[in-house]
Amino acid sequence: MIPGVEGTAAPAATGVATGTAAPYGRARTLIAQGRTAEAEALLLAWRPANRAEEHQRLWALAVLMRDTGRPEKALRYLEPLVAARPDVGAFRLALGEVLQSLGQDERAAFHLRQAGGGTLNADQRDRVQRSLSGLDQGRVWSGHLAFSLEPESNPFKATSDRTVVIDGREFTLRDSARARSATGLGIEAGLAYAPRIAANTRARLALSLDATLYDGDAPNDVQARAEVGLLHGALETGRSKASLSFTRRWIDGRGFSNAPGVTLGYARMLSQRGRIEAAATVEWHDHDTFAALDGPRTLLFLGYSHAVTPQLLLRVGLRGERTAAEVASYSLTAGELSLGASYAFKGGMMVSFDLGLRRAEYDAPAPLFGKTREDDRVTATLRLLHRRLNVRGFAPVLELEAERQTSSVGFYGYENFAASIGLTREF
Repeated sequence: MIPGVEGTAAPAATGVATGTAAPYGRARTLIAQGRTAEAEALLLAWRPANRAEEHQRLWALAVLMRDTGRPEKALRYLEPLVAARPDVGAFRLALGEVLQSLGQDERAAFHLRQAGGGTLNADQRDRVQRSLSGLDQGRVWSGHLAFSLEPESNPFKATSDRTVVIDGREFTLRDSARARSATGLGIEAGLAYAPRIAANTRARLALSLDATLYDGDAPNDVQARAEVGLLHGALETGRSKASLSFTRRWIDGRGFSNAPGVTLGYARMLSQRGRIEAAATVEWHDHDTFAALDGPRTLLFLGYSHAVTPQLLLRVGLRGERTAAEVASYSLTAGELSLGASYAFKGGMMVSFDLGLRRAEYDAPAPLFGKTREDDRVTATLRLLHRRLNVRGFAPVLELEAERQTSSVGFYGYENFAASIGLTREF
């Protein structure tokens, strides 16, 4: 008997008898005897006479692939099956579990919540709750590792103007102070440990590294971060987060800044498809050699994401920033609106697009220029990830970004076009 097919799952859903003479029944017998290769060959050769038999074939193949350690292939059969029979809770449950095993957590959560609203037996409902709890709380150990090649037209975000006017006089800028292209090697790594310390509470310790090492035409930028905190509750009823962090940054191999901080966050499902998030962070920036930038930085975030379909996710976010630097000309107040969408195609391709609109106003005139800065920035990012294509667990990812900033002080305006081509892995 195929695990997960017995009882009311496939037979009751399709309404087709499953006698041992039918390919479906013969496949179940072969699997019960441990002859999985023969069962697979039989199911692949089967040409169903009607839709109900096709649903049985897809279900049997999906469960066979899942239970023989081939979740990517199971996904190929489960996706069209759920599309054809979205009313069958057992099908959605299996799809959610497979997506969860593949690290596609947002899609997994969507299908698991939809499955919970269907007809399931007690054991299946327990599986839904366990899976949702696992997604919500996360694994005890988790991590990520990514490498990328990153060509940029202006990584230093410098002006492309050849001249600048200071106190009514025109000066010619050196080439080193103007926009120039460079190619970097990006490295991202992270490791988190989140043990359960109470029924609905986890501690969390996380370490991360984010580095871009350029070819000499731009300064290397390296950040290391440590975080310790608590997670309490569940997304269905409200999940809270509190953490302390410390970030150390180096520019071109020299110490640049320290930033201890505290973060409070809250997230909750408003419906089976919609989630709201809010967070507040306060960091104290202490710079090694440029004390004028020292001071607290407060960040506020409010976001909402909505799963329109199992494949399409829409999101909107509002961010606020207040930097109170030691010198008023470096202090600013900023706000940003972000809009985004993600779509998961059949076959494993995932595409995301994000648009950000940011406005920043400074407290005092910029040094040398005698004018107060007001910056407007537009950022557009396209990201393509293929989860089924992988090299030793690393999936290929391509990211394209266009950024343009205009400023009341022309020297601070710039354009930058960047690409990132690399491999990423979550574990």
